[in-house]
Amino acid sequence: MIGLGLGYKSVSKITRNSIATYYPNSTGSISLKRINDTVPGDSLSGNTNNELDSGWLDVISTDDENYYMSSASNDYGGNRVVIQLSSTDISEFTIIAKGYGTGGAADPGWRLYVWNANLGSWGTVLDSHVSGSKDTLTATINSNVTNYIDGSDKINVLVTAYTGTELAGTASYLYYFELTTA
Repeated sequence: MIGLGLGYKSVSKITRNSIATYYPNSTGSISLKRINDTVPGDSLSGNTNNELDSGWLDVISTDDENYYMSSASNDYGGNRVVIQLSSTDISEFTIIAKGYGTGGAADPGWRLYVWNANLGSWGTVLDSHVSGSKDTLTATINSNVTNYIDGSDKINVLVTAYTGTELAGTASYLYYFELTTA
């Protein structure tokens, strides 16, 4: 795992022409190491949810070659990112996540989900890839946007390793995450 280096600066939120970009180190936002025995699972939380400290939030908020690895010996490793919005008056949001997932003897795979607060579920896979190295997942939500904002004005996103039925242990490598609203 690549560790923290010197010289990281905290970037919380950038606003341009009514567009706001949020990162895991934005005010009120967090990221959690999420381990679960199914993907994506039927609840917001996994079997294990450990909140990342501010140093790791800076790592995954900076688009470079550093990463946070969430691994599991018998389950699916992933990261849940919770973005605190400063305004819920939005017509769409776009997620960009860079990383990949690996697992046991199975092929690599990484998936992206957004929690539907209205239905209380992760819903369907919004994007995925089977690259064994850093790649990008993206998704734009532009209909029923308020369904994805919880009662605390937060959006929950899950990026997780997925290797089919192989559960010999997986790891999710998250290099970078951002959520942009318009």
